[in-house]
Amino acid sequence: MNPIWAFIKTTRPVNLLIIAVTMYTMRYFVEGGFIGLISSPSEYPMVEFTIHQIGEIHFSLLTLIMVFLAASGNIINDYFDVKVDRINKPQRITIDRGFKRRVAMAAHHTLNGIAVGLGIYLGWAEKVWFYAFTPVFIAGALWFYSFYLKKTFLLGNVLVALIVSIVPIWATYNTFTRPMIYSVDIDENSFPISDFYIFFALIVLAYTIQAYMISLFREIVKDAEDVKGDKEFGYKTLPILWGWNRTRRVLLVTMTLWFLVLLKITHYITTDHIAIWGSLFGIIVAVPFLFSIWSLRKSDIKKADFTRASFWLKVTLAGGLIFSAFIPKLMESFLYQYFN
Repeated sequence: MNPIWAFIKTTRPVNLLIIAVTMYTMRYFVEGGFIGLISSPSEYPMVEFTIHQIGEIHFSLLTLIMVFLAASGNIINDYFDVKVDRINKPQRITIDRGFKRRVAMAAHHTLNGIAVGLGIYLGWAEKVWFYAFTPVFIAGALWFYSFYLKKTFLLGNVLVALIVSIVPIWATYNTFTRPMIYSVDIDENSFPISDFYIFFALIVLAYTIQAYMISLFREIVKDAEDVKGDKEFGYKTLPILWGWNRTRRVLLVTMTLWFLVLLKITHYITTDHIAIWGSLFGIIVAVPFLFSIWSLRKSDIKKADFTRASFWLKVTLAGGLIFSAFIPKLMESFLYQYFN
């Protein structure tokens, strides 16, 4: 195997691309839609607000930090999983086949070091110390996950889901921490800025919780796919301790409950003047998630069924990213309801 391609494959380039796309969709559609409506009023009786948005270069560094941390985490995960993967995913093994273990460890430390260094720089330059502390936490957490937590009951799943859910907040954090500047004096009761700001915060929170829930479900599904090798090496994951069928039932119940939440969100968006966006959300987010639930319906479930469920969970996440392109219109529709 070509060493360069083996290294790239180990970093999971598709996953890294998804992280980068998530960062920029949150910036340009969610955060950008909010800032655009607040800062440049044209159709509504609003005054102007100025909101500090982090510059392009610094935002690119924020994105690189997350990409480098994820790549480093994938490398160290494969480093510790070489023996297990010979059983679970023999075709995916790259360490010891494409490049040596010491190269993997050196790359892991290098990527982490760059990410932490960039975080400290951004924390100092932007006076936002969340940027400095978060990379240190993620780097340490991913190492601890790969070394120990992934072998435990649910703790590793929860940790990975938590790290994934940080990405939407990481992309928009600056907007929450910098105060808005009013261009003219206004009567606080004449404009629903607090309500609109809360609406923006709720959208970011919705993306954060959705990322957490889908990632948590997917981590459990992936553990179910890897039962054979994990069991041989003494892992104590949910599918190993409870078995495939009991795990399937747990997933069916919890995923069905989350599907009801997605239906509620669809109904909320569909009301009043924004029916088209509610329908779109249902089609590209709720429906793929329903397919993932449907994949787990069989009582004699097999590994292929979990693999299919994992695929539809990925599609659900992708649907959420696609829907972010329509968030500015959703915000505009929300604002329209205040003046009509």
